Amino acid sequence: MTAWKFQQRGKQGFTICQQQRQQQGSVAIEVAIVLPLLLFVVISCFDFVRGLLIRVSLDHALAEASREVKLTAASASNFQQLLVSAMTNKQVISFTKSKLTVTQLGAYSSPTALANNQPSGAISAPLVSYQLDYQFQAISPWLRQVSFRSQVVVKHEN
Repeated sequence: MTAWKFQQRGKQGFTICQQQRQQQGSVAIEVAIVLPLLLFVVISCFDFVRGLLIRVSLDHALAEASREVKLTAASASNFQQLLVSAMTNKQVISFTKSKLTVTQLGAYSSPTALANNQPSGAISAPLVSYQLDYQFQAISPWLRQVSFRSQVVVKHEN
């Protein structure tokens, strides 16, 4: 009778071991399906936060750089270079100069002309609108490159 009980236990032990192997195989399949999705979500969140931080830093840097340049003796011709250098020198997030472009949108003779979007042809107009573009390179392969754009109106003190 003890021999029969031993064989019965052996069979139960074999089926338990077989069930564990099947469970380990299903766990491997579940991990193979869930892990890429989890990595996708984590990397997407990381890219979103990086982009948001760069966007906020870009607006802050643009405001600080335009204020700093207004306080120095800058003419309308070299303002773009001074703005880029001020943004790349004193910020927490380092902006790459090659990814940063500053474009002069228009020069306006008065706030009314600015509100009506009627730029004057004069380079030395007191109000000048600039547009800043920054190319953000994402880590994730599905986002490739994102462009952030900001605008600022600067009153030139002549």
